[in-house]
Amino acid sequence: GRIKALEECEGCTPDGPIYFTVAQIADSLGEEVVSYLRTHPDVEYILCPFDPAAPARTTVIGTGADLDDLAAFEHLRNESFTLVHAGSFIGSRSLEPVLTAVKALEERRPELRGTIRVRFVGDLREADRARAAALGVPHAWEETGHLTYAEALRAQREADALLLLIPHASGHGAAIVSGKVFEYVAARRPILAVVPPGGAAAALVRGLEGGPVADSADAAGLAAALEGLVDEGGAGGLGERDLPGN
Repeated sequence: GRIKALEECEGCTPDGPIYFTVAQIADSLGEEVVSYLRTHPDVEYILCPFDPAAPARTTVIGTGADLDDLAAFEHLRNESFTLVHAGSFIGSRSLEPVLTAVKALEERRPELRGTIRVRFVGDLREADRARAAALGVPHAWEETGHLTYAEALRAQREADALLLLIPHASGHGAAIVSGKVFEYVAARRPILAVVPPGGAAAALVRGLEGGPVADSADAAGLAAALEGLVDEGGAGGLGERDLPGN
């Protein structure tokens, strides 16, 4: 039958693997749901409280990135270490852990103040901007607003490293492998993966030797992972990452 609102499902939250828009879309149809599409594991089983027949009705569509889309762009070394996050902030995704890590690193190593910049490609929510302002590091971050697809790809190629944010989301985040991961891998820049450390995205990044994995709940570990990238970049060591199979 019809999918009920996510809030009505025990164990399912609007910031879980089923994006909060799914309920709105299904509700707007006003008809019986006959099939589902997914691009990452286990979503059909999370849909079961809404529709017990979901596993049998689910079609898997693989995700990835087109290397040709990135071929026109090259990486040039930045004056400041530039960490780029591409994408929207929804649900419980937060910029606070990484900006807190930047602040802690600057306080412990004052010589780094002004040499690290986190660039958010896409729009932030007012709550995100408020959290960032409260941390008192206005020199350490910027927001580009929405860019064209080509401009977003250019920003990823020009980054010193790429920031992947997947929240715990009450345990649901472990199953998420954002499509952004594959675009990041194709950009061939190191990835700072702030994701559930025992989850699918963490396993993928580690398996590809894409970069360090840090838990958003581990402030010291996240700051150390960021520091390692900054120091490696300062020494000229952040080269291109190999693509899988190369």
